[in-house]
Amino acid sequence: MQGRSLVQARAHAAAIAHHLDCLAGLFDQVAPATCAICPDPCCRHAKIWLNFQDLLFIHLHGEPVPLNQLRQNWHDPCRCLGAGGCLLPRRSRPWICAWYICPFQRWSIERDIPGGWAQADGLRSRVKSRRDAMEAAYLDALGVGSIT
Repeated sequence: MQGRSLVQARAHAAAIAHHLDCLAGLFDQVAPATCAICPDPCCRHAKIWLNFQDLLFIHLHGEPVPLNQLRQNWHDPCRCLGAGGCLLPRRSRPWICAWYICPFQRWSIERDIPGGWAQADGLRSRVKSRRDAMEAAYLDALGVGSIT
């Protein structure tokens, strides 16, 4: 595959990275008051893994690739959950980890950041659309149809 055929897919990946950074900015404002004191972090029980779009984004944007899938089996917590939270760089995390906003985080965003919830919701919507477009552009560059 020629590098130039991936130009469109890489452009979508770059846009995703920008939107993820904006989402991270919102979360960084509320995380110390939410995740850091959460008695039951979602990473302990959520059934998360890196899917095709996650891995494609990581590859196209040159992000660090996690060494393993995030769970060894469905009964274990995420292997990237450390004492201070997630050990993965934000851009190397599965989309679900950025997409999910717990009720306490939503309340904090709505309360503490003027227009924060609308901003978070819009960013999540744009990332989802770009992920679909990135996958389609990549598969088009390969000359194959959708895998889903």
